Amino acid sequence: MTFEVKVRTKELFGFTMYHAYSGVMGKIWLIFSVFCLGAAVFTFGDVSIQGTGALIFLGALFTVINPAMLYWKCVKRVSKTPSYQKPFCYILTKKGFSVSQGEEIGKVRWDELFQIVCRKKAVYLCLDPLHAQIISLEQLGEQAEELKEFLRTQVSREVRKSGL
Repeated sequence: MTFEVKVRTKELFGFTMYHAYSGVMGKIWLIFSVFCLGAAVFTFGDVSIQGTGALIFLGALFTVINPAMLYWKCVKRVSKTPSYQKPFCYILTKKGFSVSQGEEIGKVRWDELFQIVCRKKAVYLCLDPLHAQIISLEQLGEQAEELKEFLRTQVSREVRKSGL
């Protein structure tokens, strides 16, 4: 199976948000934010304006401010990184996959992957807990289902994490 995809801001932001909020700390941040926003609503008028403002700020910290900062970092990274300006060419085989861009080529066996995560808009071929090859399902169009089926049949269950 062969295809080309370009990593744009929205794909990088999707991976960054997944990485930031899918773990235990991400869930704790969200619970903390919801708790703070709820406390701001229920204590409104009973505490000082500064107290309510602090609760609203803390509630917005991980639900609005952090995602906005992550998005801005993704915008800057995509605009300043030369490799994001051109599409990546993927060739998937039974043994693994290769990714190339220009004259640079990288090959990875399926058993060398940390995990594969399939989300609504992208597939992440995670090389380790921090780095992944991002494949936009939107850019693949009709090949998206073919890719998912290929990964289901060719990659072991231990590597496939979710969505496949």
